[in-house]
Amino acid sequence: MDKLLNYLEELEAEPSNIGKEQILSEALTHCVEAEDFFLLTFNDTVYGIEQRTFYHAFPCEDASKYPDVSDWLCTLVSEEPTKPVTLNELLEFANKIKDFSGGNQTREIRKFFITLEVKQKKWFCRAILHDLRCGVQVKTYNKVAKPLGFKTVEKFSLQLCGKVDLNDDEDIKKRILFPCYMECKYDGIRLQAEVFSRPDNTRTCRLTSRRGKDRTDKYPEVCKDLITLFPDGYMVLDGEIIAESFQKLTRLDDTSTRRFVVWDILIDEKLPYINRWDNLVNLFDTLELPCITDLNNKEIPYIKENFGSSVILLAEHFTANNKEELREYYDELNKRGEEGIIIKNIHEPYKRNSRATMFKCKKVFTADLRITGWKHGEGKRAGKVSTLCLEDASKRISCDVGSGIDDYWCEKLTADSDSYVGKIAEIKYNEITETGSIRFPRFVTVREDKDEADDLTK
Repeated sequence: MDKLLNYLEELEAEPSNIGKEQILSEALTHCVEAEDFFLLTFNDTVYGIEQRTFYHAFPCEDASKYPDVSDWLCTLVSEEPTKPVTLNELLEFANKIKDFSGGNQTREIRKFFITLEVKQKKWFCRAILHDLRCGVQVKTYNKVAKPLGFKTVEKFSLQLCGKVDLNDDEDIKKRILFPCYMECKYDGIRLQAEVFSRPDNTRTCRLTSRRGKDRTDKYPEVCKDLITLFPDGYMVLDGEIIAESFQKLTRLDDTSTRRFVVWDILIDEKLPYINRWDNLVNLFDTLELPCITDLNNKEIPYIKENFGSSVILLAEHFTANNKEELREYYDELNKRGEEGIIIKNIHEPYKRNSRATMFKCKKVFTADLRITGWKHGEGKRAGKVSTLCLEDASKRISCDVGSGIDDYWCEKLTADSDSYVGKIAEIKYNEITETGSIRFPRFVTVREDKDEADDLTK
């Protein structure tokens, strides 16, 4: 075990990606425990443990001094003698801890970690939290492990959206099969919700983000309602957490209601979407849950205004028989201020990590902003202009934009960077937030034909 821990320390100290890959290769080749340790770290098992769980197990008066809880654990002095633990003991602990919750989980963590040696506290903690904090992620591990013949890590995934341009007839013809389903693209956080029984028969709910992160503790009201709605059996739902606005959703101090909008049921992912949607509608009917859409009258109320304290909702959903109906609904969503439209081929099964059967078209705005400065990049763009600093005419809205600056513009801007200060750059963006930030700005071009910037406050 000491050999593995030494390799982990080397990984943390090595600054370059190539160096990390070499150390990882050596660890897998020369340390028999390395493969199992990395598989444990990068697997999709949700333990329901976050950094604060360790702070509860080992009370810390000022957690702000230790942003990484593993650093805090290393400072603890145990009254009991420390002892080295084998990897098998760690694996047994990890398998056991996922079945505990609350105070029982806290006690088990304290019992296991209190007697570990310092390095083991540090790296075992990080492994359980699925974050080694040493610059090695799943992609790096798989890149090194596969050619060496070691087992790679299959990560949690959801069905993803490809892009479609609703103004391009050929693009629609290439991607969309009519009739299709069309739904509102909510400005929220994508989650999969699982409701199931633990081995002790207590009911629990697990919320997992698109990137496989456990988000259960962040939305307790959603979990509570789902457990109440599904008191037995196994249920898996795909949907989105929303609030009154995306800005409020991401603010820790905001107390407005979080809602879970459901658009898919994943008990049988092999079913075509038309059947999965029918099953979902029947489920909401049976449970007497609210639907955002009146499926009979096709009314589209604003979710922000019409659902009071309801937390679990069925997504807005319609059928489009042709491109004109798609565009009409998309225009309506834009008028309402929604983020865009989701389009689904109705006869396809649920395909995790695929963008082949579900598409999105987001509203896009353009703006002409004044260039006030620039920044150099890193890596292959070190010493070259890779980011422009921009502001509007009011000088109250500004942004840095690097996305969209291709090699042509990188070279052009670098060759005479100072001469571009004061000129007008055209960008595309998705929205201006309540706090005056521009979301997802993308560089388009420098407008030599314009001298005035837009005033985005009007």
